[in-house]
Amino acid sequence: MRAITMTVLASTVLMVASAGAGAQAIVETSTFRAESYVFYDDLGGNRFGPRNYSEATITQDIDATATSAVSQDGFVGRASGSIVGGYSPNTPGFVDPFHTIRADMACDASIDEFNVTDHLREVSHGAGYIELWFSLAQETDWSFEADFAGASSAGAYRSVASVFFQLATQDFSEYFGYFDAYSLDGVGDFGFHGSVSGTLQPGAYYMVVGGGCTVENTLGLGGAGSTSASVTNAVFTVPSLGALPILALVGLGASARRR
Repeated sequence: MRAITMTVLASTVLMVASAGAGAQAIVETSTFRAESYVFYDDLGGNRFGPRNYSEATITQDIDATATSAVSQDGFVGRASGSIVGGYSPNTPGFVDPFHTIRADMACDASIDEFNVTDHLREVSHGAGYIELWFSLAQETDWSFEADFAGASSAGAYRSVASVFFQLATQDFSEYFGYFDAYSLDGVGDFGFHGSVSGTLQPGAYYMVVGGGCTVENTLGLGGAGSTSASVTNAVFTVPSLGALPILALVGLGASARRR
């Protein structure tokens, strides 16, 4: 049986706010999340396989990893997700303005053997991403840019690699920045440099950036396939009014949902 393998390369996310006089870019909640699951449903609808998550609202550096694996009844699959990140300073801006958030994200998923004759569905999935809820007390410029890439090969019933960035008000009534790209079953391979900028008014905002991979087979369908995706050199900047911009950002090495 041929192997189905997917990998999301490591990504680096840097979000920066300079701490000038009167700066008010306050973190309300931040989530660094890694997830993985591998499972199959038998013909009776019974599910076998783990779903694992590693999630934290952090006040210091974090290293979170979730791994899953199944080798049973002709199905062999594995997945992992990880995110390594933190704040500078280590106690972030829950009271004082935040400065920098950094993270490396990686995930992979593979189906090494499949048995869709006797199974209703087989799934392997991994992902890593950051969600940030923050508020601004003054009009603030912002910008985001990153390199996005993804590719998939035909074969599996569904083989997807995706990357995304979103900035919106917390009630999602207004969107200010959005990138959402995916590679599906050998279609939609992509590579692009995305950048967007603007001005935010005082208020509450939500930001998410990350990527993920999924391989899925269903009853009577399945085959070999592979995908890969990456979000690298991503920078989200929120300078404070009247403060000097922070320009010296060094991207970490590349080795790599809420909408």
